[in-house]
Amino acid sequence: MIVLDKLDEKIYSFIGSSSPRKYILETFGGLNRTDADKPVYENFLRWLEKVPKLEKAKYPATFAYVEDEKNKDIIKMQEEMKNEEFYIPRSQHLFHGGVFPIENPRIGDQIDTISMFSTTIDPYTASMHAIQEDPKNLWVIKLNENTRALPLCIDGMEESEILVFSSLKLKIVDIKRIFKDSLGQKIEMDVIFLETT
Repeated sequence: MIVLDKLDEKIYSFIGSSSPRKYILETFGGLNRTDADKPVYENFLRWLEKVPKLEKAKYPATFAYVEDEKNKDIIKMQEEMKNEEFYIPRSQHLFHGGVFPIENPRIGDQIDTISMFSTTIDPYTASMHAIQEDPKNLWVIKLNENTRALPLCIDGMEESEILVFSSLKLKIVDIKRIFKDSLGQKIEMDVIFLETT
């Protein structure tokens, strides 16, 4: 079992913010992709140095999923990953951009994610996924325990992706509406702050 280093402080102090929450609510809307991605990706590379480089021949189902999320065979992916014992550390934040499974979510609502759940340590990447959906939801997930997962990097894909192996039990602790710049337009987006339970 290998617990990876916590990266939050390294990432957010670099971009002049004290926490992911403060960054999202106060700074995020005005940053362009280069500003946002550089500290995230540089720190993501530290994690990649500690995990094996995935080979397509050995992990075909995982590669198929990363290349196109519609190609998701959870059983085969779990079989491919059964010997990977890497953990994202307690208190690390992950992000996901996509429709929340509860209509009109409220503080206190709880959900279980699917297993083999795709997340990222890059809020900008997650926001770009959120913008493509309706409603536009950016999930900010705080892990309250070490969580089995694997950082993924496949040639040509620079999304700082983290594949979480097991279903996460999540509780909404706050919801805020922000306006995100995208191609010169202000896009309205709900940021849903969650913690594992």
